[in-house]
Amino acid sequence: MEQAKGFLAARHALDLDTAFVRLRGHARSRRRPRTEVARAVLDRSLDLG
Repeated sequence: MEQAKGFLAARHALDLDTAFVRLRGHARSRRRPRTEVARAVLDRSLDLG
């Protein structure tokens, strides 16, 4: 999760809190575990920019 937050923050010029909010929001809206969403971000199969 921390790596995914860092990746999103760097890629989209976000602070870490905003990156976490995007990860959490996407997971909640899709009813998916946060770790699954984080893995997809790191695999570059999901872009939350």
